[in-house]
Formats: sequence, structure tokens, C-alpha cells
Amino acid sequence: MRNVAVLVLLALMCLPAPASAQDVTTTNFMKESPSADDIIKALEPSALTRSLRRTDASSEFGEVQKDELKSVALNITFGFDSAVLTASARDTLDQLGMALGSAQLDAYKFLVEGHTDAKGSETYTQSLSERRAYAVRDYLADRHQIGLAKLFVVGKGESSPLVEGDPTHGDNRRVEIVNLGN
Repeated sequence: MRNVAVLVLLALMCLPAPASAQDVTTTNFMKESPSADDIIKALEPSALTRSLRRTDASSEFGEVQKDELKSVALNITFGFDSAVLTASARDTLDQLGMALGSAQLDAYKFLVEGHTDAKGSETYTQSLSERRAYAVRDYLADRHQIGLAKLFVVGKGESSPLVEGDPTHGDNRRVEIVNLGN
């Protein structure tokens, strides 16, 4: 398992980081429970903005949007200080699973990003965000038969807060799903 995680991280390092925050369009579903259709609309790329991102990474990640990645921020809740999904989280993930398995999104690969707030040490929040991202990936694979080859996992810890002025704000504890292309 550790070897797979290292390989995924190395593969993700081949992807160029977005030049600015405007390169990623994130739909924030932190205050609502989105339907599968809502998630599909938020993650489905525009047909007019497609091109190869990098020739050396294209064999692994395929086509992606040239100027814009689409992502959704979801309020996936866990037990305190754990990576155990709550019933509410499973409801949201069921909608996500239906969306990712839909005809509109079936051809794409996705990055599952785990995020935490700043409560705890940086090392601890990093580890917790990774465990939570893996819990989401495993749920989608087990419950919705989303292939593991379609789901890449990364923990962001407290490094990318949604609420920048308040590092301990609850909305910083989230899972983001990024459409990487096909």
C-alpha cells in the first residue's frame, strides 16, 4: 500500500501546478447537500477548453482542460479525530458516487483531496487529511465500484484553507474532488 501511495504522489508531481487560483473553478457545496446532477454539472468540463496538458504526463492522465480544472468542495464529515465516515458523509458520497459513475463523468479521472483545519500540528493534520481522503476513495470504490485507477488521493492538511482568514474554521475541513481529465 505504501508503494502505491509513493507512485501516486510521484505521478501527481508530474502534473504542473495551476498558475493561480483562477485555474481551478471550485463549486462550494459546504453548506448544502448536492445531488448527483449538481455534482455532474460542477465537474463536467466545457467541451471547448480541452487540450493536452503535458505530453509526458498525457499517457497517465490523458486530456485535461487547458485553462481550467473543475472541482467541488464537499462537506464530508468524520468522527472526531478519525477517518471514520459519518452517516451524513455517506449520503453525500452516495451522490458523488452516482455522479462519478454517470455517463457524463465516467471517462474522467479524479483527484480526491483531503483538507483539515489548523487544529493540531502540521504533521498530524497532514496525516489526518490523507487518511480521510483514502476513506473517501475506498468508500467510492467499494460502494459505487468506481475503479481505483480513476481515483488519485492526496492529503493537503491545513495548507489550503477554504476560509483563509480563519484557519480553524469548520469549512476548512473538507474533501475536494478535482476532475483531472481522461
